[in-house]
Amino acid sequence: MDTLMMLFDRRLQYMAKKSREGYVLGKKGMAQVKYSNGDINMLKAGFDNLMKSYELEGEGTPPQLIHATFEVGCGLVQQNQLSQEEFINLYMKFSDFADKRLASGEKGCDNFAVCKSALDAIFFESGYADCNTLAGLLNQKYEANKDSLPVLKDISSILRRRECTDLPLYATVAEKIYQQEPSADAAYSLAMMFFSKQDIAKFEQYLKEAINKSDDPKAKADYNYKLAQVYLSKKNYPSAKKYALDALKTNPNMGDAYITIGLAYAVSSNDYEGDEFDKRTVFWAAVDKFVKAKQVDPSVAAKANEYIERYSPHFPTKDEAFFRDITAGKSVKVGGWINETTTARFRD
Repeated sequence: MDTLMMLFDRRLQYMAKKSREGYVLGKKGMAQVKYSNGDINMLKAGFDNLMKSYELEGEGTPPQLIHATFEVGCGLVQQNQLSQEEFINLYMKFSDFADKRLASGEKGCDNFAVCKSALDAIFFESGYADCNTLAGLLNQKYEANKDSLPVLKDISSILRRRECTDLPLYATVAEKIYQQEPSADAAYSLAMMFFSKQDIAKFEQYLKEAINKSDDPKAKADYNYKLAQVYLSKKNYPSAKKYALDALKTNPNMGDAYITIGLAYAVSSNDYEGDEFDKRTVFWAAVDKFVKAKQVDPSVAAKANEYIERYSPHFPTKDEAFFRDITAGKSVKVGGWINETTTARFRD
């Protein structure tokens, strides 16, 4: 091991023009971690070299090195060789770096998506990311950086990702950010704060503002979907459908949006004008949406199938359809706010 370390040092000494220092230190750090065999001093030395490599390489740092460095950092904090605050700061730094590399669109940047998932998994499973721990550490960070917009955004991002939006700190930070920069993301942060307080009117106000200000298609779809969910829970089914459709405009493969529309149809069937047969035709339109959901988004297939099984037994019978001159496969119009053309099928 001493010889291996010496080789890295000699390479830096004699081949400086052909070997980037950051690259060599990254290799050295990885070797120290790999062969540390429980030696805490070697592990710490490896971590230091990996961090130096990151600082020297900058945007050229590979995702594997980011992942490895953070994994070592997690091990060090568990052995009290790194403070919890340093560990959280490391997560914020690396998470932001991975986001920026992903957004760059450069060759190979897709690998940072895997890296980001690994960072999240390590951080949230570390035991140092519960709301109480975060509140204590991030309160100190806030008090020292009350007017620093980047720091405020980091704090907000962590609390939101960890679903700690009911903390007083989150409310304080969200309002501070909005005052300095009333952006879509700031409006969304305020919306989530009011949602945690069950102030639905304010939640809707700021979420609609986030939708109007956002130019990120995925974020816009997510915002619309959340609003659709709220309207569904409030039994405002036409509005639930409207915002679910708006979500699909910017993310056509959002299966959950189709499921929301299907549920809005199904649970409102008793309010549909007409007799019992007319009300049962609503379930045809509802199941159409569940089928569409799993077609565009296989990840929701299990959920969609559950709803299909739940609501298909509410289809009309052949005997009921006979008196309406409706046969299997015939196109049927479901009117009102639903306004869908569906296909007749029966439960028997």
